[in-house]
Amino acid sequence: MKRSASLRLVLMGGAALTLSACDESVDVGVFETVEQCQTMGYSQSACDTAIQAAAREHLQNAPRYATKADCEAEFGRCETPTQAASETPPGAGQNAASAQTPNQTPGQVAQNQGGGFGSFFMPMMAGYMIGNMMGNRSAMAQPLYRPVGETARANGGGLFAGNGTRVAGATGMTRMPESTLSAARAPATSTLSRGGFGARANSVSVAS
Repeated sequence: MKRSASLRLVLMGGAALTLSACDESVDVGVFETVEQCQTMGYSQSACDTAIQAAAREHLQNAPRYATKADCEAEFGRCETPTQAASETPPGAGQNAASAQTPNQTPGQVAQNQGGGFGSFFMPMMAGYMIGNMMGNRSAMAQPLYRPVGETARANGGGLFAGNGTRVAGATGMTRMPESTLSAARAPATSTLSRGGFGARANSVSVAS
């Protein structure tokens, strides 16, 4: 083998190792309730804060559908942003509803902070995840959704982030690449039709 070819292989191998080292796996907690979160060693305050943050993300970045029928075909239970804004997150502890502003739900807090709502339907939040970024220096909380029917069968079922990333098959602790955790926070930029989330999840799976 020529020396130049050998050098290229060495450099390519070094680049791959560098990329791998930069994209380290991080611990991610996947929960449906504050109680499950506490069972994994997080404090009640951290769990309440995380579910509040996930609820705000839910209102801003949940998958969006023009019709309720299209949304329900992929997720079973859906609602409008106004309905979501009037609710306490599923599984929230007693302190969650007042963690940000007394007598306001997380959705109302998000709306008051500038989150305007349009006319669309979105799946109900099925759970949330807490991921520690950059060596535990910054924690990210994100909403999770549980598809049903063909969307679930085609993509392995379980809990998914709004961008289509399959996070876990069940609640508990798991690990994922830091880049995947960061990308899962991608905002909703388009309105989906029936089968749109399944296609999104498939494209994310193929890309990874």
